Amino acid sequence: MKFKAALRYQLVELLQSAVAFCVIVGAVVVAVCILVGGTWFQMSILGFLVVVLLFRLPLSLFSDDMKYLLHMGLTRTQVYASSAVAFATMALLASLIEVACAHAFGPVWMSSSSFAAGLYGLQSLGVLVDFAWMFGANLAAALTALALAIVRVKVGKKWFLAGLAAVAILALLVIPAICEALFGNILPLAEGTAGLFGVTAAGADPTRALFPFAVAVVLAVLAGYFVVKHVEVRA
Repeated sequence: MKFKAALRYQLVELLQSAVAFCVIVGAVVVAVCILVGGTWFQMSILGFLVVVLLFRLPLSLFSDDMKYLLHMGLTRTQVYASSAVAFATMALLASLIEVACAHAFGPVWMSSSSFAAGLYGLQSLGVLVDFAWMFGANLAAALTALALAIVRVKVGKKWFLAGLAAVAILALLVIPAICEALFGNILPLAEGTAGLFGVTAAGADPTRALFPFAVAVVLAVLAGYFVVKHVEVRA
């Protein structure tokens, strides 16, 4: 199998999975709207679901895809490149759809806003800023999840879950405890994290989040590329 054929195969698979996800979520949304009314549903929820989808897909699909594509003659590097391009393409398409829906239907659907605007407490954002933020978030989510999926294949599910638990403990317990011991509270940690993504006392600036998104993408690509070369896939 050539690289283009592998990429086409993965894109079709991703689109099928995305359609199935949308059908299931759409059915749930319609059912809830019928039961309790549609006033709870905001356009910003759509963007959140897109990020969840793009984070979930690599973790669900990469392991089987890697086995199949290696069996079809691709190298590990080609498998990673094909996967990264496929997920980046999905992130681009999903961002375009989310932003288009938010700006086309948001004003007439209870004046709801896009995911980025709702997250920052703004009524609306420019289309370009909205798209850049959404694409950055989606790309970072997809490629980070892809890197995690590769690590899971490399170390096994047991050690992968143990590592996630260790990271969660470090992020939620250890680092806040150190911050509280040094400063008396975790406010500096919270302010620093919020400021990194553009939320400060002076106001909200979503464009500042593009830098941490870019850093996450670069780190995810480097991690995925170097780890995948040492992955041994069992039949």
